[in-house]
Amino acid sequence: MLPQVANHIFHHTTRAVAAAPAVRNVLGTSAPSPSWAGASSSYGAGAGAGGHAGAGGSKYHAGSRFYSGYTGPGRAVTQANTSTANGTEFDDEEMRPSLPSTRHKFRTRSQSFSLGSGAHGKKARAQSLGVLKAVQAHYRSRHAFAGPIRPLLPSSEEIERPATPRLVRRNSTASTVSVPPSPGLPPEVQSRAPSPLSLADPAAPQTVFPPIVRAAIDRLRAEDTKSVVSEWNLAIKALWDTRVPKDPVSEIVSVYHDMLARNLRPDMTTYACLLDVLLQRSFAVNVSVRNIHESIERRSLIKDRVAQSGQRDYMDHQTLAALQGETNYESALTIFRTVDRVSGWAFEPSLYTSLFQACAEQRDIEAALQVFAHMEHRHMQPQPADYAWLIRAYTDVGDFEGARVVFEEMERVRSAAPASSWSRESPRHVMHAWNEMIRAHILASNAPAGLALLERMMDSPRGVSFGRQDIPSPSAMTYDYIIDAFCGSGDYRTAVAWYSRLQKEGEPVASRHQPVPLLPKPRVASAEKIIIGLGKQGRVDEINEFGKHVNHTWFSAIALYLANIRHLLSLPSGANVVERLDALHAELNPVKMFPAALDFSSPADAFAPAIALYARSGQHERATDLLTGLLDYQYETRRLVQPRHEFWPTAMPAVSAVLFDSNGGWMEPPFLVFVALLRTRPARALGLPDDVMNMMVHAFDRELTNGTDLDFLGMDDWQALAHAVWSTRAKGERATRTIAAVLKGMAQGGPEPSSQALPLVQLLADLQGVAGTSELLRSLGPAYEALLFSPSGTATPELSTSDSILSTQECPSTADTSVSSATAAIDSRLSTMVSQLIRQSGGSSRKALDDAWRIFLSHTRKGVYPEPATMGLLIQNLGRAHRLDQMYEAYDAAQVALGTIDNSARRLRAWGTIEENMIVGLAHAGDGQRADVHRRRMLEHGLTPNADAYAALIQAVRDTTDDTTVAMTYFDEATARGVHPNLFLFNTAISKLAKARKAELALQLFNQMQALNIRRTPVTYGAVIGACCRVGDIATAETLFEEMLATQNRKKLRVPPFNTMMQFFVQTKPNRERVMQYYTTLLREGIMPAAHTYKLVLDAYGSIEPVDFASMERTFQTLCDDPNVAVEGVHWASLINAYGCVGKDLDKAVATFESITAHPTTPKTGAPASAVIYEALINVFVTHRRVDLIQPYLKQLHASGVHMTAYIANLLIRGHASTGDIAAARAVFEAMHDPPAGVAASNNHAPHDSLSAVANVSPDAPVYREPSTWEAMVRAELGQGNRDEALTLLERLAARHYPESIYKRIGGIMLDDSVSPWPAASTVIEPIT
Repeated sequence: MLPQVANHIFHHTTRAVAAAPAVRNVLGTSAPSPSWAGASSSYGAGAGAGGHAGAGGSKYHAGSRFYSGYTGPGRAVTQANTSTANGTEFDDEEMRPSLPSTRHKFRTRSQSFSLGSGAHGKKARAQSLGVLKAVQAHYRSRHAFAGPIRPLLPSSEEIERPATPRLVRRNSTASTVSVPPSPGLPPEVQSRAPSPLSLADPAAPQTVFPPIVRAAIDRLRAEDTKSVVSEWNLAIKALWDTRVPKDPVSEIVSVYHDMLARNLRPDMTTYACLLDVLLQRSFAVNVSVRNIHESIERRSLIKDRVAQSGQRDYMDHQTLAALQGETNYESALTIFRTVDRVSGWAFEPSLYTSLFQACAEQRDIEAALQVFAHMEHRHMQPQPADYAWLIRAYTDVGDFEGARVVFEEMERVRSAAPASSWSRESPRHVMHAWNEMIRAHILASNAPAGLALLERMMDSPRGVSFGRQDIPSPSAMTYDYIIDAFCGSGDYRTAVAWYSRLQKEGEPVASRHQPVPLLPKPRVASAEKIIIGLGKQGRVDEINEFGKHVNHTWFSAIALYLANIRHLLSLPSGANVVERLDALHAELNPVKMFPAALDFSSPADAFAPAIALYARSGQHERATDLLTGLLDYQYETRRLVQPRHEFWPTAMPAVSAVLFDSNGGWMEPPFLVFVALLRTRPARALGLPDDVMNMMVHAFDRELTNGTDLDFLGMDDWQALAHAVWSTRAKGERATRTIAAVLKGMAQGGPEPSSQALPLVQLLADLQGVAGTSELLRSLGPAYEALLFSPSGTATPELSTSDSILSTQECPSTADTSVSSATAAIDSRLSTMVSQLIRQSGGSSRKALDDAWRIFLSHTRKGVYPEPATMGLLIQNLGRAHRLDQMYEAYDAAQVALGTIDNSARRLRAWGTIEENMIVGLAHAGDGQRADVHRRRMLEHGLTPNADAYAALIQAVRDTTDDTTVAMTYFDEATARGVHPNLFLFNTAISKLAKARKAELALQLFNQMQALNIRRTPVTYGAVIGACCRVGDIATAETLFEEMLATQNRKKLRVPPFNTMMQFFVQTKPNRERVMQYYTTLLREGIMPAAHTYKLVLDAYGSIEPVDFASMERTFQTLCDDPNVAVEGVHWASLINAYGCVGKDLDKAVATFESITAHPTTPKTGAPASAVIYEALINVFVTHRRVDLIQPYLKQLHASGVHMTAYIANLLIRGHASTGDIAAARAVFEAMHDPPAGVAASNNHAPHDSLSAVANVSPDAPVYREPSTWEAMVRAELGQGNRDEALTLLERLAARHYPESIYKRIGGIMLDDSVSPWPAASTVIEPIT
C-alpha cells in the first residue's frame, strides 16, 4: 500500500473537521459526555430480548448464521496456536463489557441435603461457611466502592483480565481428572457425560492458600460433613478470591470434582463460576505467554546466543512449558457444552463475550459458531463485542471473507434490532468491531477498503456522541490498529508514514479507547514494532530517519541503537565506523540506555559490540569510557541482588571487547585501559579476574620497558597492581624488576607501606634473596625496611605437632614446642595482611586461604607471628576447609606466640580465643569429639566458649544413638554459663530438635528468639517448619510458612522450607495437589529447584495415586535439561520405585535400571554407582516376590565398588521372610555388625548423596545394623510364628541402649498377633529421618 493513501485519509480528516461544526464545538467547549462512556452497568439478565434467526442452515445447529461464510482455507488452522496472527497484538480491554452484578436470573437448585440434627455437624458447617463468607467479605472490603457480594477481580497490576465474574481455582495433582456425570442431570446430559476436565499441568505454579481457607475447605471435604451445593460454590469463590492471580486454577477445579464425588448436582452458579475461572485463567496464560515471547525476542536483539542460554532464558522456557501445558480453554469448552445440552440453561451476556474472546485467542472458529448457535436457541442477542471477537478469529486464521460476512451481519442486525436489545456499552464495542474490520482489510492486502471504513467513521453524523445504532467515531486505538496492521502485513513504509504524520499533527488524548474528533498522537508501542521490523530487514537508514520523529521509550531507543550497531559490525574496515558510532552516541546517549539493557540479562551483552568497534578501531579511550561507565552501573544496580561471584562472568563480554579482536587474539591494549578498569567500583570491591590481572601485569611490564612515566598512578592503583603482581607469581629477572617498580611506586605514594606490600616483599626475597631485597627496602625508608623482619637467632625453629595438644592437663600459657618465646615477636602488619586475605571473598576463596597460609608459614619459621585473634581466624578457616594438619601446625605456633604476652590476664584471654576457634574449626571439619576436648579445656581454666563455639559443637553432634540429648546438653550449658545465644546457636539447636521430632521444644526456642529480639531468618523458619512436619502438625507448619513468606526478604528465601512442606505431602500425608502448590510457590519466588526438590516432584507423580507417569517423565526430562542440578541416584530410584512398586511393572523397572549407564547424564563409570539405586531395584524385586532375581545385582553392586547399606539388608530380610526362608533372613541379619555402644551406624547414608560421588567406603567394609534392621528381623520372626526368637532379638536390642522411644516402637510389634514381615504399606524407599 502506497503512503499516498495515508495522505488522502489525513486530508480527509482535515476536511471532516472543517466541515463539522459539532466537532469544532467539542474542541472549543466542554461537550456533554455520551451516555455510554465509562458506563459499568449490566447487559441485562437471562436471554436477551429481540432475538432473531439468521438465514441459512448450519453444520452445527439450525439457524447458525456464519457457517456459510466459513468456507475458505481458514478451516485447516482452526486449532492453531494462540499467538497473534502476523505478529500483531490486540488490546483485550476494548472487547470486554463492564462487569455486571453477578446475580443470576435463574433459580438455583434447592438444597437436597440437610446438615443433620447433630450439634457437631451444625457446628462444623457453620464454621466452614462462616470462614468462607468472612474471607470473601474481607477481600471485598478492600474495594472502596464495593457493590453486592460477588467474586472479586484480581489486581490490574497482576493480570489484565476481562471484566467478568471471578470464580474458582484449585491446584491439580494429575494432568487429567475424570468428571463423572452429575447426578440429577437430564437424561440427554447423563447419556453424554462431559469430557474429562483437563487441568493445569501439575508441574506448573500453584497457590499456597491461607491456612484459614485451607482449613475451612478441609472441613467441607471431611467425610462426616454434610453439605449443599451453595457451600461448595462459596468455597470455589473463596479460593478464587485468595489465589495468587498468576497461578493456575486447578485447585478450584479439584474442589468442583470433590463436590461431584459427593453426588451433589452443580447448579448454574457452579457452572458460571467455573467457566469464568477457566476463561480468565486462559486469558492470563495467553498474556503471560505473549510477554515471555516478547522478552525472549528482545534479548535476541543483542545476540542469538543470548536467547538460547543463561539461567534467565532457561527459566523463561520452563515457565512457557508449564503455561502451555495448561488446558483451561479445553476445560472451559467442556463446561459450556455441558450447559448447552440442558434446555433453558444460559449464562449472562458477559460470559458469552469471554467465550468469544477465548475462541478468538485460540483461533477456534468452530467453537465460536457453536456459541452463536447456543445463543440463538436461547433467543439471546449477541452483543457488538461478540461480533468483534469473531471478526478477530476469522482474521487470524486468514479467512478475511468470513470476517467480512460477520461484520456485515453485525451491521444488518444493528440496523434492524431495537436499541433496547443492546447493552449500554454497545457503542464502544461497535467502534472496536469496526477497528477489527479495518485491521482485517489491511492484513488482507485490501487497505483501501479498510481506509474507506475509517472515512465513514470520521464522517459519522453524530461524531463522538454516536449512539448504539450509529456509525462509530474513531478512537486513538483505531489508528493504533491501522499502524499495527501495516506492520503485520510487512508494509513498514506505510506504517512509518502514518506514524510520522500522527506524531506531527496529532493531539494528546486522555484515553485511547474513547472516540476523538481530531487526529491523536500515536502510541510508542507502535514505534517499537516499526523499529524492530525495519531492523530485522536491515533498513537502517529508514530506522534512523524514523527515529527522529519518535519520543523514545527505553526499549525503542535500545532497539534503534542495536539495529545501528549490527549494521556497523557488518561494514568493512575503514568505512567511517568511528564517525558513525560517535554520531549514534550523540543521538542516543548509551549511559541513558543502561537501565534498558538490564532487561537483556546483562548490559555487557548489549554494549560489548560498540566497545569492540571502538577498541578495534584504535579508539581505546572511547572504548574504555563506555566500558567503565557500564561496569560501574551494572555493579551498583546488581550488587544487592547478584551474588558477588556472578558479577565478572556476566560482565566479561564487555571487558573482552577491549582485550581481544574478533578472532579471539589479544590486541595488547594500552596500560591505561587496565588502569581505568582498576578504578571501577567492581574492581575496588571484588578485584579483577585472574586472566585480566595477568594481562595487566604484562601491560605494566611493557610500560616499564618503554620507560613510560607512571606518575599518574595513585596509591590505590599501586596497591591493586601489587595484588595483581603477587597473584601472578611471576619468576625470573623481569618479575624482580616488576616487583621492585611496584614497591617504589607505593613508597612514592606515602612513607607507610600498605598491607599489599608485605607479600610482595616476601616474594621478592624468594626471587633474589634477602640481601638484595634488604638493600632495596632500605632505599625506600625505615618502614619498608622493617617489612623484612629477621629476629635474632641462629636457626629457623621447627614447630612441634605433638599429640600433647589433646591433653586436658596442659597449662594454657605454655606449649610443648622447640620455639623459645624469647626469640618470637608479634607483628601487627602481618596480622593485617593475613586477616585481609582470609576475609577475602567471605573466607570461601581457596586461593586467598592458600596465600594467607604461605605468608603465615614463611614468617612463623622466622619467629614472626600475627596477633592471637588473627591466628584464631586462620585456625578456624583451615578447619572449615578440612586442612587439619595445617590447622594443628597453626595451633602449635599460636602457643609460641602466646608466650610473648607478659600480662597473664591478657594471655589467658588470648588463649581462650585460640581454643574457641579450635572448637569451631574442628566442629566444621566434622570432628566433634576433638572439638569437645578444647571445650573441656576452657571450662577447666575458668573460661566459657562463645555462642559460635557452642553452635558449632551442636552442629557437629552426629553418629550417636541420641544426638538430640547431647546437642541440648551443650545448649543448656551455654545458657547456664551466661552465654548470650545468637542466631547461629538458635538455628543449630532448633535443627537438632526438629530431627528428633521435638516440635514443642523447637517452638519454644523459636518464640524465645523473638523475646530476645534475635532476627529469625529463612533458615530458622525452615528448621521449625521441619519440626512441625515431623510430628504431623501441618496447621502450624503452614502458618509458619505463610509467616516466612510475609516477613522474610524474598531474595533470601532458600529451598529447604519448600522441600520440607513438599516432603510432608509426599511421605506423611500423600497429596499431590499440595506438593505442587509448594513447588509452584518456589518457582514463583524465583528459587531454583534443588536435586531433592526434583526427587519430591518425581515421587509426587510416581508414588501418589492416581499416578501420572507422563508428568513424572516430563519432570525427569526437565531435571536433565536443568544446567544447575545434576541427575543423582535418588532420581533414578524414584523412577524405578514408581514403575516397579507402584505401577507393578517389573520389566519397566529393570529396563530403567539398565538404561542408567548409557544415559547422557550418567558419568562414564560403568555400573550405577549409588546404593540407593540398587536399593530401589531390590525393593521392586521384593515387592514382586522375586527374590530369585536379587543375587546377580548384589554381585554387580559389590563389583562396582558400592558398599551395601543396612537398608538393602532390610529388604533382603523382608524378601527372604516373605518366601518363608527365615534361615536366609537370619543369615543376612547375623552377617551384619553392631556399631560401638552409643554410636550410630555408619556408612549407611553416604551413598545416597549422588549418582557419581561414591563414599570412600570399601565394598568389603562391615554393614552396621540400623534400628530399622532390628525391626525388620523382629517382623520376620513373628511372621513365621517364632515369638521366642523375636523376644531374644528384643533382649539383644535392649543391650544396645537405644533411646527408649526406639525400643518401645520395635517392642510394640509384639502386641500385634497378626504381624507380617511387612511394615505398613509404603512405596517410599528411604527411611524418614
